[in-house]
Amino acid sequence: MPYKVLIADDERVIREGMATLIDWNQHEFEVCGLAANGLEALDMIAKTRPDLMLVDIQMPQLSGLLLIEKAKVIAPDLEFIIITGYDEFDFARQAINLGVRDYLLKPIKEHRLLESVERIRKEMDRQRRSKEQYDFAITQLEKNMTVLREQFLQQLIHGQLVQEEIDEMLGFHKLQAGYDHFCLLRQRRQSRLGSNGEWDRQLLRFAIQNIFEEKLAECGPFVCSADSQYHLFALVKVEKPGAWQQLPRVVAEAMRQTLDLDIMLDQDCFGRDWTLIPVRYDHWTHEQLRPVNPLTERAITYIADHYSDPDLSFRRICEALFVSSSYLSKVFKQDTHETFVDYLAKYRIQKSLQLLAKPEIRMYEIASQVGYKSQQYFSAAFKKILGVSPSEYRTREFGTGN
Repeated sequence: MPYKVLIADDERVIREGMATLIDWNQHEFEVCGLAANGLEALDMIAKTRPDLMLVDIQMPQLSGLLLIEKAKVIAPDLEFIIITGYDEFDFARQAINLGVRDYLLKPIKEHRLLESVERIRKEMDRQRRSKEQYDFAITQLEKNMTVLREQFLQQLIHGQLVQEEIDEMLGFHKLQAGYDHFCLLRQRRQSRLGSNGEWDRQLLRFAIQNIFEEKLAECGPFVCSADSQYHLFALVKVEKPGAWQQLPRVVAEAMRQTLDLDIMLDQDCFGRDWTLIPVRYDHWTHEQLRPVNPLTERAITYIADHYSDPDLSFRRICEALFVSSSYLSKVFKQDTHETFVDYLAKYRIQKSLQLLAKPEIRMYEIASQVGYKSQQYFSAAFKKILGVSPSEYRTREFGTGN
């Protein structure tokens, strides 16, 4: 495609002469307009969008230099050659400051105009190729963005990235702000709907992911990927804590009713500690290979029923379950990969997230409802786990403070 050139000079003989002085078509240009003054030229720029402009410095209504200044606003990439009858340094200096490519004295010599036009065309060719390459690269990147994102998630859950790489990839995929929850969906048993060959299994996997993502969307923005075992892993920016809390039940019901599928959905909030993701993922995927000790299940149930009691202790749970503290401590750590103290703290903070979404509940009330004797203890535990204070979290996620 030829470049377009606009010629602006108040002398008719000169502007028409420049239009025919060289064979513009032979040099990959076409003359798109001739302007007799600065205002007319400005109007033509907006209408014809030229690539190159030959401008007389001294023109009525609008000087050449002022025209260039205004034209840069309309067409930032437009190139200019200044034409003047004055060999004055001040004009040349101002022209250079405005990014003018060349400065020609009247009367215009054919060879000088040719040299200037050829030099500018080569630079424009280079810029055009560069832009085409950039646009092609962006198009290819957009086409492969889903693949790149899934690759990042796979590396993330398998602990193959250091923190610096994680930060860089989070920025690249625009996942930094608020993506501090994650979950893993696994099948407890094979659905009868996927038992009739590979095609049925592929359809079933598609249906599972479709339902899962539909329910995830009710919680907030997310990114989802499947691992090699077809477990579904998701990073979630929780905007509706209530929906996040209900997600395991909602997803399980939808899978059971629609696909005759029994699933398990594990959830956690990792705050700013991205290293927790591969640890949790490894724990979740391996725990299905080894049954959880019934004592651990009973201990977890006891915590769920009594976490709001500030006096809840490991000793009290052991007494309630009629088991020694050393034995329960051992099996609890084996099954959860956490101590009782850490598990209880994270459980309480997880419960507090739902309450923080309700602005009518004061911070000291939330602290009390999740088992902390004071707001200060609650704030310290919250910040230790999530990296921000409860007030900062509430302001960031819900726009409210205390």
